[in-house]
Formats: sequence, C-alpha cells, structure tokens
Amino acid sequence: MPAPATGELTYDVKNGTHYPASWSAAGDRIAGVVYAPNGASTTLTTYSLQARQFTTVPGSAARSGLWLWPAWLPDGKRLLVRTDAGLIVVDATTGAGHALMPLPGYNVGASAGVSRDGRWITYTETATDGDIWIATIKR
Repeated sequence: MPAPATGELTYDVKNGTHYPASWSAAGDRIAGVVYAPNGASTTLTTYSLQARQFTTVPGSAARSGLWLWPAWLPDGKRLLVRTDAGLIVVDATTGAGHALMPLPGYNVGASAGVSRDGRWITYTETATDGDIWIATIKR
C-alpha cells in the first residue's frame, strides 16, 4: 500500500474501515461510520478538520451489530442516524440518543438526510417497496 500523500489523512485499518457520510453545517467536521475488520459491528465517528483527529462517538446509541448511517443536524451537535431498527438522534459528544421512529429496512446508500435549514429529514425504507418518506422536524 502506498504511503499517504502530504496532507492526506488515514484511519488505522486495524480498527476497521472508515466511511465518511456527512459534513457538519459549519464545514469543520465529518460524521462517518467504522465497520469492524470482521464486519460484525459498526461505530459512529466524527472527524475534526482542525484537530485532524477521529473521535468515536460514545454510548450504545452510536453502536450497532449491523449498520448505521449518520447525517449532521444543523446545530452541529447532534446526528440523525438511520439504523437497522429506525431513526434516532444522537449527541455527537455525549452519545446520548433517543428514537424518533422505528423503521425496517436494509442499508442502501445514504439512507438518512437533513435539509440545510433543519426543517426536513429524509430516509429510505427498503423493507417493502423502497419508497422515500419525508418527515418534518418539529422544534
């Protein structure tokens, strides 16, 4: 494997494979997931461009035995996360989370999103017809 180019950042592969998923609204962090080397688990991570450092999101809401897909909420503090069980909101610093709605389905691409103004979320539900559902976030 070639050495990284100057300024290129790497994730230590002994910890798994990192997949970037969503830029924060401020453009200073990237949320992503790490799949374990054996593929048996998934963990939420954030990457700080300023610190040039990966951070594992703590707590059980940031872990899954199957898959996760995060999208930053506009506040830059919380993540909307699509899991194999549904949609949850997770605090990226503390890992505290709560369920929004249960959803069946499979991991198909980016399966959760948030509008720039934070008023809309999108998610895919692929257990049936693969329809796209849109829900409004109440403040």
